[in-house]
Amino acid sequence: MKLALISDIHDRVDHLATALAALAGDGPARADAVACLGDLCSPFVLAQLATNFGGPTHVVFGNNDADTFRMTRLVRDRAHVTLHGEFATLAFGGKRIALTHFPEVAAALDARSFDLIAYGHDHLRAAERRASAHVVNPGCLMGFVPGRGPVAPTFAVWDVDTDALTAFEVADGVVRPAPTA
Repeated sequence: MKLALISDIHDRVDHLATALAALAGDGPARADAVACLGDLCSPFVLAQLATNFGGPTHVVFGNNDADTFRMTRLVRDRAHVTLHGEFATLAFGGKRIALTHFPEVAAALDARSFDLIAYGHDHLRAAERRASAHVVNPGCLMGFVPGRGPVAPTFAVWDVDTDALTAFEVADGVVRPAPTA
């Protein structure tokens, strides 16, 4: 089973469309479920995510998510989408997962309690092992790091069966494995 990690879309529906096509397809980025780590920004981004990925979709909100009332109404008839607020713990493929938007929250978690801790917010792709957990920031689908400028839009896929974590980048409408960070 594979879980996709996406974050910090910031209304970049073009990058999201490319990523979702790969996640729903049959290539190496295919995923069974998606965890969105916040900063979708607008309800229409959540609508795109809910419409174009039919598997279980878990969303935590970030600091730039506006109109959460409309987002909540938008998914009320879409049983595959769960809005968790600003933090979530869940089980996927027998693994224990924590989802947050904020690096500070991720850093404060006891890594011995999870197999995966995923966060976003700073737009910087990162992955490390802490105790038994992967601690992962998949980067940003926005493709921009404040204070640094443009970067390749990225997301990650975690294969829970093999414990492999793979980063992907979106470029020119194509998804490919990302270079090592």
